[in-house]
Amino acid sequence: MTARRYFEIEREKLLLDFERIALLTGHPGTLGAFREARIRELLRKLTPGSLRIRSGFVADIPSASGDLKEGQSRQVDCLVYDAHRVAPIYEDEQFAIVDPSALYAAIEVKSSLTFY
Repeated sequence: MTARRYFEIEREKLLLDFERIALLTGHPGTLGAFREARIRELLRKLTPGSLRIRSGFVADIPSASGDLKEGQSRQVDCLVYDAHRVAPIYEDEQFAIVDPSALYAAIEVKSSLTFY
């Protein structure tokens, strides 16, 4: 089996899961949350164990004010970060606020794209 075929199969599994949940509900928030969680699950399988995957924010704490909200990103669907290199500002099983220096990837999950 080639690596390409392996990832094609993973993609098909994701798409089938998305289709299956859409048969059960049309609620946009539920569909989006399911897709995001499923992609985080796949990322956990494919990334080294030293990296963590959560939803959350990236926050660069300004030294002058110390206000966490001041240097904070918008909510990010999938953060891939190294908690051993730089400890998260906040973290639980599903959510984290991380320093930019610990970040490997910030991924937004979209169900569709519109091009203009």
